[in-house]
Amino acid sequence: MKYELIDKFFDSPSEYLHFLIKLKVSKIATSDGKCIASLSKENDYYKYELVWEDGRNIGEHVKIFKANQENCDQFNKGCVEMARRLHIYLVTDDPNQVPCTPPAFGVLSCEWEDTTND
Repeated sequence: MKYELIDKFFDSPSEYLHFLIKLKVSKIATSDGKCIASLSKENDYYKYELVWEDGRNIGEHVKIFKANQENCDQFNKGCVEMARRLHIYLVTDDPNQVPCTPPAFGVLSCEWEDTTND
């Protein structure tokens, strides 16, 4: 079965900057309304969550990041990975089948561990 999922959140650094400065929560939905992505500010990090119409969801904590193209591209790559993971969950109906490592948002993820100095 094919699922329409959200694989991009910000079109530009200025769009992200608007969220950073003015909003607490931003949500987008697929054209059919079956999938909703939300980004919300939580203390000193963000929570990104993808929710399917039946309530199945996945999420990850993301560091607050500078508004530049490189970071927006990295964030959107994370959105692609989160969509892939939600697809796995929808197909298998088993949350244990959904990979959680490495963190979907890479260096922007709160769970990211810098191993460059090992």
